[in-house]
Amino acid sequence: MAPNEPIDDANLAQTTKSLGGMSAASRVSAGSRRFRGFDPATHGPTGMPIGTIRLMTVLILMMRIGSHYDGGALAALYGDDEERMENELDLSSSMQGLIVTVGYVGLVIGCIAAVVLIKRFPTKTLLMCSMVILAVGCLLFATASHLWMLMLGRVCVGLGQALQTVLYPVWADEFAPVKSASAYLAALQAGGPLGIVIGFLVTGFVQNNTDLSWRWTFYFQIFWLVPVFIIFALLVKAEYVDISPQKDKKAVEEMRARSTRAASTCAASEAASTAHDDEEDEEEDPEKERSWKALKVVATNGFIVSATLVLASLYFVVNGLQTWVVDYVGSNESNVDADENTVVGAFGFTAATGPVSGIVFGGWLLARLGGYRKFPSRTTFAGVIQGVLAVAFAYASLMVHTFGAFIGMIWMLLFFGGSMVPGLVGLYVSSVRRSYRAMASSFAGFIYNLLGYALGPLVGGVVADQFEREEEGSVWGFRVIIGFSAMSLILQLCIYLFCLKNKHLEPMSEDRPLFVDMDDADDMSLISPAPSEAGDRRKKGDPRE
Repeated sequence: MAPNEPIDDANLAQTTKSLGGMSAASRVSAGSRRFRGFDPATHGPTGMPIGTIRLMTVLILMMRIGSHYDGGALAALYGDDEERMENELDLSSSMQGLIVTVGYVGLVIGCIAAVVLIKRFPTKTLLMCSMVILAVGCLLFATASHLWMLMLGRVCVGLGQALQTVLYPVWADEFAPVKSASAYLAALQAGGPLGIVIGFLVTGFVQNNTDLSWRWTFYFQIFWLVPVFIIFALLVKAEYVDISPQKDKKAVEEMRARSTRAASTCAASEAASTAHDDEEDEEEDPEKERSWKALKVVATNGFIVSATLVLASLYFVVNGLQTWVVDYVGSNESNVDADENTVVGAFGFTAATGPVSGIVFGGWLLARLGGYRKFPSRTTFAGVIQGVLAVAFAYASLMVHTFGAFIGMIWMLLFFGGSMVPGLVGLYVSSVRRSYRAMASSFAGFIYNLLGYALGPLVGGVVADQFEREEEGSVWGFRVIIGFSAMSLILQLCIYLFCLKNKHLEPMSEDRPLFVDMDDADDMSLISPAPSEAGDRRKKGDPRE
């Protein structure tokens, strides 16, 4: 059936017959795309025009930038020579690290809640609520006069970021054009580093060149979010961001109705009946039982857990680095030294261009390698090479003696670390069936925010407080953070070995999960080629048969 060919009973019957050997999940995914009849050159897989997809990508990117602004703002405030925030609120190094960590605890709680909320409420409504909660958190932080207000504000910020963390990888995987999904995923992933950089630069400039209070930088974050909220409320249709599992049920109903229409022209009744039975079985299961099953499938998927732990290791280093780098460079105990304005400007440039360039490069490289969905072994091998380079530059940054060399090593670390991210995010989202992807994204967010983003600043602060001399503590806290980068390489190598073991399954199908445990499979079609593909492979003597 041609992409723009009108749907009639004849080609509907032919398509339905070709779907007869697939599982319900595979029929829904493949059938929904074929029946729509959209030209992939002008529309995404869900039928959204390419122009609209690009505009939505920019809008989600702007939302992510505004949501992560506070991360860079706090790093700049902690590096302030006058220590205005610390002196005003009497904060120790451990307490400063804890303030950063509490935000990610809120994010973890939000990721857990997002799995349930996405099933019950429209995604657009949840996103708008998340921006309101985030703005309230910024307001609490900006007006705080007590420690509990700082903590509560950070928790609200984390809760507001949670749904966006769950949304963007699933949205890119479902809505972006198949051939350029890696590029769209990389673009959205860049929103986090960009937000941190903008927060760092704006706050550093305000602190060093004006008499404004440190509180004004968080008012700026609110000003950024307001227009994004208004555009979402007035111009974005609900279906443009819908990632709820209920879409699968609608697709099943559409398949059943159309299959019934075609029953007179071909033997499609078996396919329609099976889809109907699968839907009834799913509806008979209590929602809580389905959620627990999804969590079990995701949490016992070694591929997802390993990819998430690699991300956690990367984010541990990146967030700890950005929180304590100014203190490290300013310490007389370190090998390098520079004035604060130079550090803020140079690190701002490094943090802006390093990870973002790495993410863009990683997305481009994935496209050149054939995509993370079809060739996971190529994707993970590239990740191993990138990990080796990232770790090498990380350790080299501790050995150089000039600020220029140091900032160069940090740039390379952020570049190669960032280039690993698109492949890891794409792989953990694609490693389960479509109805489990929101759970996979939420689970990953829970792990890498708790063990990565949250622990990095806290560990650095705790280590620093173990030394009597503050400058010596800053240096050792930074060294511990950098030293942990080797863990990401070890875990990435484990993922590559797993993919290498399953390389005989490549190229993987676009419509099925990458690797599925037998306990998760409704039938063998979830872990083996569809009948038409299998027949072709037998004719060619493919070793996968």
